[in-house]
This record gives sequence, structure tokens and C-alpha cells, in this order.
Amino acid sequence: VVARGRLMQALPEGGAMVALQASEEEVLPLLDGARVGLAAVNGPRSVVVSGAADAVEEIADRFRALDRKITALRVSHAFHSPLMEPMLADFRKVAESLTYERPQLPLVSTVTGAPVADDLTTPDYWVEHVRATVRYADAVRVLRAREGVRRFLELGADGTLTALAQSVLDEAGDPDAGDALHTDPPVLVTALRKDRPEAASVLSAVAGVFVSGGDVDWPLLFPAAVPAVDLPTYAFRHRRYWPATGAAAPAAGPGGETDARFWEAVEQADVTGLADALDVGEEALGAVLPALTSWRRQSVERATVDGYRYRIGWAPLDGLPSPAALTGRRLVVVPEGLDDDPRVTAVREALAAAGAETEWWTCEPTADRDGLAARLRDLAPVTGVVSLLAFAEGVTGDGVPLPVAASLTLVQALGDAGVAAPLWAVTRGAVSVGRADGPGVDAAQAALWGLGRVAALEAPGRWGGLVDLPAAPGPRTADALAAVLSGAVSAEDQVAIRRSGVFGRRLERVPVGERGPVWRPRGTVLVTGGTGALGAHVARWAAREGAGELVLVSRR
Repeated sequence: VVARGRLMQALPEGGAMVALQASEEEVLPLLDGARVGLAAVNGPRSVVVSGAADAVEEIADRFRALDRKITALRVSHAFHSPLMEPMLADFRKVAESLTYERPQLPLVSTVTGAPVADDLTTPDYWVEHVRATVRYADAVRVLRAREGVRRFLELGADGTLTALAQSVLDEAGDPDAGDALHTDPPVLVTALRKDRPEAASVLSAVAGVFVSGGDVDWPLLFPAAVPAVDLPTYAFRHRRYWPATGAAAPAAGPGGETDARFWEAVEQADVTGLADALDVGEEALGAVLPALTSWRRQSVERATVDGYRYRIGWAPLDGLPSPAALTGRRLVVVPEGLDDDPRVTAVREALAAAGAETEWWTCEPTADRDGLAARLRDLAPVTGVVSLLAFAEGVTGDGVPLPVAASLTLVQALGDAGVAAPLWAVTRGAVSVGRADGPGVDAAQAALWGLGRVAALEAPGRWGGLVDLPAAPGPRTADALAAVLSGAVSAEDQVAIRRSGVFGRRLERVPVGERGPVWRPRGTVLVTGGTGALGAHVARWAAREGAGELVLVSRR
């Protein structure tokens, strides 16, 4: 340290170093070998000139006129320039006083841009290191192309060298010699970042190396950790339940990869990387980068949430036979007292027009399960069951809508009696297909559709489906109903018949960015499952948004 301080005092004042957005070929003709030199070649369009301040500034002005990026480096002396020559002789004396050992790890020199070993054990190498151009870009190219290096870990105070290495690798690309070492893209990680906790940064870098296939000595890194144990074997066949999704397609068109790196720099608040991408000074980004980073993170989070959002849609069903024919014998269950109801009459006429052989049962909506099952056991074989219990009105003593209670009892009784014929539940006003239906639906009818979807999951072999009739039957309503009940649309089990056509229920994604009607809580809000962590979150949200009272009910 004392020797270095004495050597630095021997250097002339007034030196400067400037990083230029330029290639080596553009800068070399402008250099004055006595006053200014090429200090570093960091990338295909990133060099540093060093020397006398006025000579360096003259070169910088040339590139400013070309609207290139210019960055003055904060240095005490003009390193790697002709101005270093007065101290080389004394530096050699210091270098010759040291003892050198051959390196144990492979090294690529930024002086020669090639692998070195014995070179490092001579004073000549280190004297040249002071004066010569730092050929960082050449070293990175050699590491990748000749040495097959895939992982680059920067050990420094920030990610400057990582950004430079990335630009070199992007410009060079992978060699096409077919070497297996180059089949995977390079991985670049930085050990430390400005304004970030050091422990988190280092561990993130180690993790980046590990997940890319690198070896990590975990016991050395975490000596106090619990010893690892072998995972238990898995006795069952590995079969994924969810379908595997393909990898996201890369951004199309020119600049896709560049754009990805730009937004990555924004998300990580990487001032250096972003300054390089925009060709501006880091000081110009000081005020805008935090706001841009916050906006970007919120946008990504919103897009991710949007990817989870679905809604119910209705698709027109084409190709229905007209007129449809119903074969086999069907049981039709009607609530007591509604034989002459217009809705029941419409179904009766539709089945008759389709030539169906039917047996009509009148059923008390409050009938008990055992009594109904006993009655069903005496039933002659049928090919299908049609329930009109949705047209019952009122509620049970427990407050359950009669259409739901009666339909549930019928589903259970059919199972008890061993009737395997598919059950279709007919409703009216249970769903809204489009604007013509209006936004409102009948709550009891809609609840029956919820019951039907559960029955379809728990008893798929005995369930036919749900079909909703229009408020005002049209000329083709009967044909459409007969077609649905006949199985002509066998893949559909949730169907709405309207004067304009027949529609099938669909689960569809909500387009990214689309915002539907926003519900504002008012009055009393009931939160089921409200005593858990998620329920508490929902309750607080409802209170903030204007709910007057909250009723939190546990799942039990």
C-alpha cells in the first residue's frame, strides 16, 4: 500500500478517463500515442479512452456531435494511458520483489484476451497490466466460445460488468460448431447490487448459479443447517392432473429481446443497465426510475391476476335437428298443483310434438326422500327423467327455496331407487344469456343451476343436464327442447333456449385489461368462510368500500 501511494504521487495531474459509445475501430484513428490511449474495450460499442484531460475531451466532443453516449469516469489518475509511463520503472521494482505462484484455477487475461497460466508469474505481465488496454470484451468472447463457459458470476460492487458481458454475448451469439457446451443460453448473475441488502444479493446470485445447473457447496454456505435427508420414495405412477402449458413464445419482431432486457432493468431498478439501454446518463434516471419501476411491477402483477380471471359466456349451438325426435320412455316430474301452468304446458306440447312416450308424475315439493324412492322403485324402466320441480314456489321451513329442496330430494331418491336414467332439470329465468335477457335472474332458479352443477360432478352417470327456457316461448322452442333432451347435443349439459337460438354455457378468460362492472358493498354484507385469513381480508376490503354491517360465518 505504501509503495502504491508513492508511485501514484509520481504521476502527473490532470488526467481523465471517459467511456464512449463507440467501437474500437472508430476510436483508434483519433488517439495520440503520447497523450491519450485506449484504456479498455468493454463491448462491441463500448470503449474507454484515457489520458490528458484536454485530449480526452476533444475525442469525447467528436462523439457528442454524433449523439453518442458519453460518461466521464470518476478516477484519481488516467489509468491504462501514456500518462502511466513515469511510474512503470518503479512499479517494476515492486513487482520484481514479489514471489509468484502458478494459478490453480483456469484464468483468461484481460491483457491478452486469452487463457493464461505461467504468464501471471512474471513481473513483465503485471507491468504491462498497468499500461495496456483492458480487453474485457475479448476475454468474455474467449470464455464463451473457446472455454465453453455458460455461467458468468460478477464479484463486484454492482452489475456493471454483467451488463457489459451481456452486450458482448448478444453481439457474438453462440458458435455454430455443434458443441454441446453451447446448446443452452448463457447465465449472468451479479453478486452485489447497489442499494440492496448484501446477504440477499449474494444468496440470489448463488441461487441463480444453482438453478442453472451449477454446483454449490451448500454445507459450506450453510454450516449450521439441518443435515439433508433423502426424500421418501413415491409408490404411485407420476401423472399430472393439470395439463402442461408450453413455454411462453419469445417476443416477436426486431427488438423483442432488447425490450425484454429493458423491462428487466426497470423491474430490478438497475440504473446502470437502463442507462446503457437508453443511452443516457445515470443521473438523468434518478427521479423517474423509481416511479417507472413501481408502475412496471404493478402492471406485471395486474396482468398476472388478469390471467386468473374467468367469466361465464354463452356460445350459439348450431346443427340442431329440426324437428327432433324423442325415442324411448321418459318420466316427467311436475310439482303438485301446476298441471295447467303455462310453463308445464309448453314442455308437455314440446314432448308430444317430438313423439315422446311419457309418464307424468305429480309430486309434492316437500315429499320426503324415502317415500319418493319407494315410489320410484315401482316405476317401469325409463330412458330419461325430466324434472319441472324448478317451477315450484315458496321455501321450506328452513328457508331453502322449494325448487332447490325438491330437486335435491329427487336426485337422492333416484339414486336410492337405482334409477340410472339421466335427469334433466328444466328452469326458466335461471341464467342471462345476453342483453335481451337483461341482467336480472330468478334467485331460486339460479340456485337450482348451482345444485345441478354439483350433481353433475357427484353423480355424472345419472345426470343429464340443465336447460333454461325463454320467458316467452317462440316457434322453435319446442324443437330446441326436444333436440336437447334427445341428446343431439351430447357434449352440452348446460343449455339456454331463447327465441334467437340455443346457447351453451362456456367458461372463458376475461381479456387482459378489461374491467367489468365494479360492485360496491352497501348495507349488510355476508361473508361465508369469513372467520379464516382470506375471509378477514375480504371483510376489511368490504368495510373500506362502504359496507354498513358485516356478518362473518365460518365454514361450519
